[in-house]
Amino acid sequence: MTFMQIPWGDMSSAMGAFFAYQRVESAVRERHPDLNDRLRMQESVGGNRATALTVTVDDGTKTLLWMTRFGRPYDYHLFWHIYGPTDGDTPRIWDPQTGEDVLADAFHERTTAWRDRREEVSPWKWDEPEMCQIVRLADVLAGQGIPVAQVVANNRLRATLAPKGWEARSFRQHEGDFLVVRSGPRTVRVSCKPTLGWMVDIHDLEHGVQWRLDLNSLIHGQASLTPGTPLPDIGTTRLADVIEELLDHPFVFAPGPEAVTKIETHGDNESEGLTIFGEEVVPPSPHVLVTEVVAQLRSMGFTDMELSSSDGSPFRSDGVHVVWWERSKDLGTSDVKQLYADAAVEGKRLVVVINGGITRPATDFANRAKAFIFHLYRDSGRVRPANKLAQEAAFTNEY
Repeated sequence: MTFMQIPWGDMSSAMGAFFAYQRVESAVRERHPDLNDRLRMQESVGGNRATALTVTVDDGTKTLLWMTRFGRPYDYHLFWHIYGPTDGDTPRIWDPQTGEDVLADAFHERTTAWRDRREEVSPWKWDEPEMCQIVRLADVLAGQGIPVAQVVANNRLRATLAPKGWEARSFRQHEGDFLVVRSGPRTVRVSCKPTLGWMVDIHDLEHGVQWRLDLNSLIHGQASLTPGTPLPDIGTTRLADVIEELLDHPFVFAPGPEAVTKIETHGDNESEGLTIFGEEVVPPSPHVLVTEVVAQLRSMGFTDMELSSSDGSPFRSDGVHVVWWERSKDLGTSDVKQLYADAAVEGKRLVVVINGGITRPATDFANRAKAFIFHLYRDSGRVRPANKLAQEAAFTNEY
């Protein structure tokens, strides 16, 4: 799809946006005077009456910087769009709160890269404002010839292709900084989560399954019992080597069936659908339900989770203190405190699978205690994150 074919919305006529353009123009002229004689404020973009900053290069082509949104009523995200002469695929967009100095530098790099017939330098080629660990990893992978499809860190806004067309997707903070590599039917998502650290998730769309690599085991030779690996424990080059080996020998890294879970094709993090293609889904039996929960938790990184014959809980783990909460009342603060104390006595992290609700104060305490709280939908056998740490541990629905 070309620039002219994308249904842009005319959102650049408001007075606030006009002042934003002025600030960016001033920043461009101050920071990059080499563009001054070619920089213009344009009043028409793509046949629409809309303000944009443009720079004309030697061959008569232009780069544009303008504030807009995709032209559909349900896509409410306003964003900055920087368009270069070679852009014909995914639109490259920036958060509307991006500072004018950052936008000026990104606009200058796009312009001069085209003028000099070279690749944009990092971090601008990833639409990021500064170097960080995930950007460095993307650079190493690209240097090894591995095509990186997407990088997200400080700039949380990206264009994604939905069934109805382009959407501006804002990625939430619990998803962490991440990059995406696609290899045939597989998508590899490398994340740098705020609390849990590094994660490498594999989504095999051909077989409809997903799992998470145990980086501790691969790099340090010692299995991890909870999701994630602390950030300082893995060097960027070593992690890039693991990803390259994963892409070259994907089946070597595939775990056993007990640590793989199905990719969902319906529902979302807030609701559960009970029909697929119009057919009623039969709720799983109690044994199947527990087995599926174990598989989901193992695939997330709770690697030693097992079925238990104990009367107290259907789950067993040497690495975490896991509780199956089936009481009729919501999980309250006093309940979480007691469960946390029990886990602390064992020297373990707390994991709670709840069948009902959880109070807001209980969620706040669980967040401070770095406990994992998952909600179980019995009709489908799926678990959903019920607090911040569980959100970090859960798989994404974006592939």
